[in-house]
Amino acid sequence: MIGVIFNNLGKFEDAIINLTKSIKIKPNEALAHFQLAHSFQLLGKFEEAINSYRNAIKNKNDFSESYNMLGLCLAELGRLEEASNSYKESIKVNPKQFEAYYNLGNNLQLMSKYEEAIDSYKNSIKFNPNYSDSYNNLGVIYDKIGKYDLSIEHFKKAIELNPENLGSINNMAHTYKKMGNYIKAIEKYDSINTNTSKSHALECLYMLKDYKTINQRLNKYSESDEKNIRLGAFSTFISNQLNQKDIFRFCTHPIDFIKVSNIKNHKPNQENFINEVLLEAKNIKTDWEPSNKTTKNGFQSSSNIFDAGKIFLELRNIIIEEIFSYHKKYNSENCTFINSWPSKFGLNGWFVRLLKNGYQESHIHTDAWLSGVVYLKTIKSLTKENEGAIEFSLQGYDLPIINQNLQNKIYKPDNGDIILFPSSLFHKTIPFTSDDERCVIAFDLIPNYSN
Repeated sequence: MIGVIFNNLGKFEDAIINLTKSIKIKPNEALAHFQLAHSFQLLGKFEEAINSYRNAIKNKNDFSESYNMLGLCLAELGRLEEASNSYKESIKVNPKQFEAYYNLGNNLQLMSKYEEAIDSYKNSIKFNPNYSDSYNNLGVIYDKIGKYDLSIEHFKKAIELNPENLGSINNMAHTYKKMGNYIKAIEKYDSINTNTSKSHALECLYMLKDYKTINQRLNKYSESDEKNIRLGAFSTFISNQLNQKDIFRFCTHPIDFIKVSNIKNHKPNQENFINEVLLEAKNIKTDWEPSNKTTKNGFQSSSNIFDAGKIFLELRNIIIEEIFSYHKKYNSENCTFINSWPSKFGLNGWFVRLLKNGYQESHIHTDAWLSGVVYLKTIKSLTKENEGAIEFSLQGYDLPIINQNLQNKIYKPDNGDIILFPSSLFHKTIPFTSDDERCVIAFDLIPNYSN
C-alpha cells in the first residue's frame, strides 16, 4: 500500500491523498481506514483521525489496535471517558494488549482514579514485564498518594530496565525530596544535570542549610547557565534570605521590573474591544483545572490563543507593542534579563477563566523570558481586600522563609490592564469568594535561539 510508504517517509499529506483514493476503490478495507486515521493523527487532525479509526472498526470490529489508537485521539481532545471506553474495547478484543492497559492507566491517572490506574499499569506489566514506562508511571501514582517507598521501588525498576530514562531518575529525585531525604535527592538530581535538576538540587541544599555549597554552585552556574530562569528565581530568593549580593544576576530585583499598561492606550473604546475578545474566547476549548497547571477552580485553554481568530491577532499586536515599550523602559538596566534580551521570539498565550473560590498557585514560567497578563474581567464585589489580585513574590516552591524581610507586591487589576514582568518572578492569584468571573489572557515571550 503506497499510503503506508508515504507515512513511513513522513509525507502524511501525500499518504492521506493516496489512502483516500484507495478507500474509494475498496471502501470496506479496514486497514486502509486505519492507515488514513494514523496519517491524520500524526498531523494532529484528531477529529478526522477519530472518524477514520471508527470506520476501520466498523469494517473490522475485532481490530484491537484501532480501538487503542482511537482512545489516544479521544484523550488528546480531553474526552477521557470515551477514551477509557475505547481502551477497554481494545483489551476486550485482545486481553494481552499491554499498550491498551498502559494507555488506560494514563487516562485513569488524568481522571484522578488512582487505584484503577494502578491495576491497569499492573496488567500492562503482566503482559510486558520489561516495559519501563509502566513501572515509572506506577511510581508517579504511588508518589501522588503518599506511598513513597513503593514509588521509589518502581522508579528503581524502571531505571533498571532503561538506565537512560532521565525522567524516571528525575521522578525518583522528586520523591526523595518529598521524603526529606535531601542527600539522596541531590545525588539523583546531579546525575541528570538538567536545567531544572540544578535548581532542585540547590533547593535541597537550602533545606540542609548548606549555604556555602549553594554559593559555590551559583558562582559556577553564573558562567555556564546564565539564562536558566529557575536558577535566576532561586538566586534572587536566597540573596534576599541571606542578605547577600545576588550571585547569579539574572534579574536581581525582579519586583522593580513590573510594568502596568492598559488596552485603552491602544483601543480608545476598550470596553467594546474587551467584549469582542471575550466573545471570541467562548469558541476556544478550555479544560477544567487542567493537569500539571496552576489553575484551581477554573478553566484554562491549552493551544496558543493568538491563533484563534482576528481579534486575538489584534490583541497579539497590542502585546507586541507593549513588549517593545517594556524593553525600552528597562534597556539601561545591567542584568542578564536585559543584556541578553532575545532578538527573536515567539508569543504564546492562553485563556484562563476563574470562578468563585478560584485562584492560581504560585509559579514561574521556566521556558519563557517575559510573562504577562491581560485582564478582561476583574473582581469588583470584594468580600475581603485584594481578592482576585495578583501577588508577586521572591518565594516559591514552598521554600521556608528564614528572613522575614521578604519582598512581595500585590496589584489589584482593572479591566483592560496589561501587566508585564520577568518570567523568573513568582506570582499567584489571590482567591476570591464573590460570584464574579475573573477572565484573563496570560502570555509568554518565548526566546528563539535558532540560527
